Amino acid sequence: MIFSLLHFSLGVAILSGRSVLKQTITNPIIYSVIAAAAMVFGDFQLPYWASKSVKLLGDFTIPMMLLTLGVSLATLKVEYVRKSVLLAVLRLALGLLVGWGVCEVFDLEGVMRGVVILQATMPVAVFNYMFAMQYNRQPQVIAGMVVISTLLSFITLPWLLNWLVEI
Repeated sequence: MIFSLLHFSLGVAILSGRSVLKQTITNPIIYSVIAAAAMVFGDFQLPYWASKSVKLLGDFTIPMMLLTLGVSLATLKVEYVRKSVLLAVLRLALGLLVGWGVCEVFDLEGVMRGVVILQATMPVAVFNYMFAMQYNRQPQVIAGMVVISTLLSFITLPWLLNWLVEI
């Protein structure tokens, strides 16, 4: 929920280059996060029919984002690959450093430490590509970052899991 709130408020403001208070207030993601938090903390559950409808809609969005990403990758220019690789590696490395730093600052240990570091070193999410497309912020480069960071995570995540078990 925290990542969704940050992506759809601060992330949109950074990408658009302007204040987006009105857009943030009217964003359905923000309302869904608030509703989800109220349901979790209030121990409230949706009726079965509403729960199934929400699940179907949620399951539908991931394939749609992947299709959109695939279209962009089909037109990915070779000139952007070097930049995409550099940024993907930088993203994974900075994620590891930030995750480790947060654990040190908050003195997190055990499973909590592992979860924070793993979450911070996940590959670039597909919806970052969707933002880049919407705000015309080099979507080809971001598409490359999504693919390259995902491919790199096949190497980095097993190494990271092994390292987390040892510490």
